[in-house]
Amino acid sequence: EKHNESLLLSLPILSALFIFLSCLAYPIILPALSGTSLIVGSFVGSFVLLAFPLIFLSAVNPILISLLRQSTNSKDSGAGFILFISTLGSVVGVLVTALLMVPNISNFSAMLVNGIGLILFTILTIIITHSNRPSSVNTRILITSIFVILLCFSLLFWKNDYLKIATTDIDSKGNRYRLLSEHQSHYGNLKVVGLVRKGKEEISRYLLLQDGLAQSIIGINGISLATYTYNLEKLTNIFPNATNALILGFGAGVVPRKLRQKGIEVSVVDINPDTLEIAKKYFHYQQKGTKFFFEDARTFLKNCVNEYDIVVLDLFHGDGMPEHMMTKESFQDIKTCLHKDGILVSNILIGLEKEDAWMSSLATVNSVFSN
Repeated sequence: EKHNESLLLSLPILSALFIFLSCLAYPIILPALSGTSLIVGSFVGSFVLLAFPLIFLSAVNPILISLLRQSTNSKDSGAGFILFISTLGSVVGVLVTALLMVPNISNFSAMLVNGIGLILFTILTIIITHSNRPSSVNTRILITSIFVILLCFSLLFWKNDYLKIATTDIDSKGNRYRLLSEHQSHYGNLKVVGLVRKGKEEISRYLLLQDGLAQSIIGINGISLATYTYNLEKLTNIFPNATNALILGFGAGVVPRKLRQKGIEVSVVDINPDTLEIAKKYFHYQQKGTKFFFEDARTFLKNCVNEYDIVVLDLFHGDGMPEHMMTKESFQDIKTCLHKDGILVSNILIGLEKEDAWMSSLATVNSVFSN
């Protein structure tokens, strides 16, 4: 029994230790994995990050049941109670992670905070139950706990210094990248990065990254360096006498700004309010003459009827469009939102070699916009 109890207290410590080690490893391993196949990269990356903590913590339940079997007369040896507490803990963990950690701290920091939480819980348990074990066992576990928690705290405190050592801000062409701003939210991680050309000291362009992928690029003079923004603007000329437009997806504000300069009244829908402040500060955006609605685009479209000459669909989450915006029902809502002769202009990212994918998208659009 004493052996099982010591093992039980050791498992959270081991989990926290492997969380620390995975945080050391993944800034080095994951960039290399990004160049491999999606399946292999995802599997190896997930294994490095999660495998050992999940294995160790999964062993907690059977050990607890074994300990309870020796001290309870219940028919299930306390298994039902243990599983109830485990399920309750999982629900609380998901809520805390989704509502508190994801919007406020990076994944790197969140993992270390979880590791620190495991150690603190273990130390509290040792203090409460210290009389159940020899003092020598308590001392060893406490010393190990303190050692591991100091490792996690140190890496959390010196995170930026470590990332500078483990990663590089220089690309294969010798260009250097400066992190200017970072915004964590429920809707992903937004970063503003300045690019410094090889041999230069001044920033020559600004990039808006969402979860590590470039969404907008402009020069220091405010001119867009992303081809898609010019394509979207020119395609709106199909409706030469348009007086208003709805932009679904703000990005850095390039397309809304271009349409506003043409005298078109612009309304913008974006789920992340941080984008507006970022665009004003780094991307030469001025809000004058533009209405903003910070909500899910699908919800907004449900309450919109025959209002716009042009709808520009430019929504991305990471490297793809939100799935709920690519359905027949979503395009039907967009059609309802348009005037009778209004047009839809859409930015959809699909490799031309993937014929099934883009033919499927065209078929979905055609089922609503048959012309």
